[in-house]
Amino acid sequence: MSGYLVPEEIIHEILLWLPAKSLLRFSTVCKSWSSMINHPSFIDTHLKRRNQHNLQNDILHLLTSKRKDRMSYSSCLIKDGEYMYTNLMLPSLLVKGMGLLSLIGTCNGLLCFAYNREPNSPGAPPTIIFNPSIRKIVILPKPSIICDPFTQYEQPHSFGYDARTNDYKVLRLVLKFQTPYAVEVYSLATNSWKRLSSAAIPAYVWSKYGFLSVNNALYWIQYRNVKREEYVIVSFDLATEMFSQIMMPEDLGRKSNRYLDLSRYGESLSLIVAAENIEIWVMKEVGVMESWKQVLTINCSKNPLLKIPNSSGEVLFKTRESPRKMQRLNYKTEQAEDFGKDKNYNPRDSFADSLVLLGQTNAVPY
Repeated sequence: MSGYLVPEEIIHEILLWLPAKSLLRFSTVCKSWSSMINHPSFIDTHLKRRNQHNLQNDILHLLTSKRKDRMSYSSCLIKDGEYMYTNLMLPSLLVKGMGLLSLIGTCNGLLCFAYNREPNSPGAPPTIIFNPSIRKIVILPKPSIICDPFTQYEQPHSFGYDARTNDYKVLRLVLKFQTPYAVEVYSLATNSWKRLSSAAIPAYVWSKYGFLSVNNALYWIQYRNVKREEYVIVSFDLATEMFSQIMMPEDLGRKSNRYLDLSRYGESLSLIVAAENIEIWVMKEVGVMESWKQVLTINCSKNPLLKIPNSSGEVLFKTRESPRKMQRLNYKTEQAEDFGKDKNYNPRDSFADSLVLLGQTNAVPY
């Protein structure tokens, strides 16, 4: 009796449900499997399936680090208050430069670490993008903007993905006395930096709020002018590489004792406002101030110390009371719910199991 030949489309469907580490091993079985797994459409569909599975099964996938060991990172799956950790192998470049390199973001399973001081100075570690699931790394070239070593500059970075161009980008802001001095952006597709005009940033003074990547753009909160009386949201379109300014709803940008932060609500930009209650505002139409809508108010007097948007757009945070509890804002029940606890690890960002970088020509194994 002749052997049974499994149709290629069935093999394709089965492989899509496997974790990235297994697929990396199966790509060595034969040329046809290697070609299938390395194909960009397979890599993209695999990522979407993994995210869809987590969303449908109410699984939160996080990147975590040990509290007493900054060099120990893990992938953490959380379901029904139970935690499952998998240690991640880090590149030696990151281990050597851990005191200098900072995590600036995660996206589709990629981690990006950068040096927030002068990257062209002697001994400065390079910016790196890597995928710990398949152990591939891209070492970025030195930035094109060189700063005066005798002048103090701040150099915040951000990392994001543009689905329209299928490109991952790193934005580097060079700040002199907290004011934008120079700007450049790195493209993974071209493996190069491009200088932009700092005058294009529609706000004046840096306010040290973190970056958010959502819906093909980077967002952050910045002072509107040198008087520092009002905050605005600045956006950077990852495809057009243009900056724009977004006003907050109902004068919420006016300085007060309110806690402000950005997050995501599904695929939309959202604003977290915390005082006596926690309010969630959503921008229904990108860049249109009139489209801000308050979608949720939760009776919770404890400001979030850490927010991590998951794939469904919910927000995970830690409260300020002692002992601190991990909670999430459940948009369905409109309540803040306890979400388990783990004293040994700190959540750092959202995470995904993916094959991204598998077919990248300038990515090397580590």
